[in-house]
Amino acid sequence: MKKEDVYRIALICFNVDYDRIMPKAEGDDPSATAEKPNEVLLCDRFYRAAELFCVKAYDWSFMYKVKEYTDDDLVKELSSPDALDRYPMHVPDPVLGPLYAPPVYDFAYKEPSDMAKPLFVNGRYNSKIKRIGNILIFGDRNPRLTYISDAIDYNTDEAYPDDFFYMIAYRLAIEIQPNIQPDNNTVLAAISQKFQTVFQALRQAEMETTRQEIPPAYTFVV
Repeated sequence: MKKEDVYRIALICFNVDYDRIMPKAEGDDPSATAEKPNEVLLCDRFYRAAELFCVKAYDWSFMYKVKEYTDDDLVKELSSPDALDRYPMHVPDPVLGPLYAPPVYDFAYKEPSDMAKPLFVNGRYNSKIKRIGNILIFGDRNPRLTYISDAIDYNTDEAYPDDFFYMIAYRLAIEIQPNIQPDNNTVLAAISQKFQTVFQALRQAEMETTRQEIPPAYTFVV
């Protein structure tokens, strides 16, 4: 799908035909379009919020990306305050005592610019990662980071599930509803139900594929 298809699905929830209201290119210049209608401008304005909401809703395997850090990426090497946590019962030192731990170093790297959430470090799920601004601090040098990307790449051949586009479209419809039909709670309830149905189906498919655990009674507040 393309982003315009997401707009079509979102707007049809309000009986608005994207292709009918969207101005066509004039003459031989495909970029020479008239001003966009208000409904499309609303989609432009709220699309990113809808996309991020859906991306962060679950650890979608189709949004995984990998960053292999090298010494060229290293921002800083620093002494770790967690030495005793990593070696709580180190072999007693005759001078320093039973809680002596050897020096431990952490390694700071810039997070990927498109990262929504870190997942795995060197294949370990939920590894301890410190995050300060856009800096990630690891206990391993040159780690292999698997993370959730924060956006769909519409210019790639990557196969995203159709349900994910529908999920974004319904979330986009929820976002723009107050500006299109602010008093129509019936429409809002119907869109919310569609969103929940698609989300639950997609999450169930992900669980069966990746064996991730589903949080009990997890629902969205619209």
